[in-house]
Amino acid sequence: MASGVAASGDEVCVMLVKVELLGDLGKSTEGGDKKVDIEVDEGITVGEVLERLGVTREQTWNAAMNGNLAYSTDIVTKDATLIVFPPIAGG
Repeated sequence: MASGVAASGDEVCVMLVKVELLGDLGKSTEGGDKKVDIEVDEGITVGEVLERLGVTREQTWNAAMNGNLAYSTDIVTKDATLIVFPPIAGG
């Protein structure tokens, strides 16, 4: 984990997060990568990570962080693995 200094003078920790985008969501990333390792600042939310990868707010998705259901407002934990997938329907 790296760290830096923010404009406010506070130290900012950088974390590596693994993201797997399933279905058509993988087409959102630059290059269409479905598995991405991304460095993010500590305190970032799931929704913010997805926005950085090109997944728009208009797209509908579900997510799991380290195997547990995650929401767009959840704070990403250190060394997290996010799996993001489109809604599942059927019957």
